[in-house]
Amino acid sequence: MPQPKKVLFIDRDGTLIVEPPVDYQVDSLEKLRFVPSAITAMSRIATLGYELVMATNQDGLGTASFPEETFHPAHNLMLATLAGEGIRFDEQLIDRSMPADNAPTRKPRTGMFGRYLDNPQYDLKASYVIGDRVTDIELAKNLGARGILLLGRDITLENNHFRHNEMGAIKIETGYTFNAWSEGYGADNIVVRNNRFDSVNPRGAGSGGKARDIYMGVYMKTDPSTQRTDYPILSNILFENNTFKDSYGLVAFISSAGNVTFRNNTFTNPTPRRDPLPYRAAFYVTNATGVRIVNNRYIASPNVPNPGVYADPDSVKGLVAAGNTVVSE
Repeated sequence: MPQPKKVLFIDRDGTLIVEPPVDYQVDSLEKLRFVPSAITAMSRIATLGYELVMATNQDGLGTASFPEETFHPAHNLMLATLAGEGIRFDEQLIDRSMPADNAPTRKPRTGMFGRYLDNPQYDLKASYVIGDRVTDIELAKNLGARGILLLGRDITLENNHFRHNEMGAIKIETGYTFNAWSEGYGADNIVVRNNRFDSVNPRGAGSGGKARDIYMGVYMKTDPSTQRTDYPILSNILFENNTFKDSYGLVAFISSAGNVTFRNNTFTNPTPRRDPLPYRAAFYVTNATGVRIVNNRYIASPNVPNPGVYADPDSVKGLVAAGNTVVSE
């Protein structure tokens, strides 16, 4: 029996090509510009054994405000350019509705993705959605896939349930490998609120030798990378009112970041692990400034012997850990 196929669902505007800032329409050849290093990255991705599916919302395509004849020349040139580098999409999914239509086919809804849902030929748990908007991550959740958000700024993630994500629930990451996607613009103003994280790293994926639910850091020259930067390229990040259940290792590995706050979160760890880690449900901070771990609540558990905050004293400035409590359930 053949193995189920893995799919990369890839957004178009803002991910492969630059999205025009005024009308958000690539409706002429003059407006067509590729995101830096996108072609190089896609060339590598095309060799990884995934089916490639482009999935894009094109507001009002085919109407007087966005005629078909202005869309296809630039779109076809983009496809031809990618094909010249060995990158061909197995399917293109284009929604033409307007946001106010609330159409079932519009991302992050899954109306365009019917052939991939409840289909044993596809392994959506091992598939990814790649895009530049939170709606792409919402689409990943709705498909039961994983999400990769590029160039993250002004993002709010709330009221989600993360469970068995294998590599950890959230990676806030930026960097450059010189031969792949440039994500060197950093991340800023991110709020993660009222979510539930449930056994999100069952395989113990780690950073700096430590398994973690949440990762903040950079990769430099190679991916993964052991290099860090003292410059807070990841900044203004807030985790509040979330519940973390059964962390495998750290709650969060925080590096290359500034003004990061974890407050009013609850940590509960009723399930013992086969390989108990001494830093389970703790925090590790390195190469960071202005990190605050405050007013969080641990439910008392014999499985968490050392809740707290570990830090590299040589590279961390302005760390505050205060008001955190351990309480009986």
